[in-house]
Amino acid sequence: MIENPPAVRLVSFLISHRNVQSIQEDFLEASTIFADVLRDTGFKFDHLVCTTFLDTVYDTEMNGEQYPINPSSAFCVKAANGDSLREATGWLNCVVELAYSELNSSVRSAWAKVDVEIARSQPLTPIRLTRENDDFLEESPVGGNRSEFLVDHYRDNCRIGIPINASSVSIGIHSTCKGVIDRIPSSLTSDALLCRKCHLRVPIPNGTQTLGDLRKSLPQRAPRLGSRAPRR
Repeated sequence: MIENPPAVRLVSFLISHRNVQSIQEDFLEASTIFADVLRDTGFKFDHLVCTTFLDTVYDTEMNGEQYPINPSSAFCVKAANGDSLREATGWLNCVVELAYSELNSSVRSAWAKVDVEIARSQPLTPIRLTRENDDFLEESPVGGNRSEFLVDHYRDNCRIGIPINASSVSIGIHSTCKGVIDRIPSSLTSDALLCRKCHLRVPIPNGTQTLGDLRKSLPQRAPRLGSRAPRR
């Protein structure tokens, strides 16, 4: 028997659970379905807890006001060490609210919209930079129209910055040290990726225009060995 996709299972569950109380009462099924949806998006987490996640917003005078970011889903997403994961919790709540909203139109509409958000929220596949397992990761994704939690991630067809007039431009994150990766001019035919934190340096063709070009210039089967620039 083929299991229904997570989007279908989520919407089907919400059809019969139209409020927070009914979701809480069916804790085991809800946590299983919600966890499957989160895994499909690529979120890294350990477990879900049925509790309120209070976020704090500060005004210009730094006066903080707390508000729940999961009023509709009732679940908080947790890391293995027990920390609450804000982005995953907020994303799950927004998808539940989106499904409820679309159910006012049709079940198929709700399935389609949730499926789009699951696909949209899958992060860029890391690009291997060196034989030492250094990867290029996307920068913080771009916020969408509906919510700060429903965001567009980078894809291989996204253009990356090109340094102009001997300047540098930040284009990503180094997986090992989490430092910002700049693209800098290197020669007439090459640029270089340079990590601001650990100084990892990887040459790339200066004609590289997209993340897909970058991936092709650094073959996964035989990644180039990057060199670390000397500290000054």
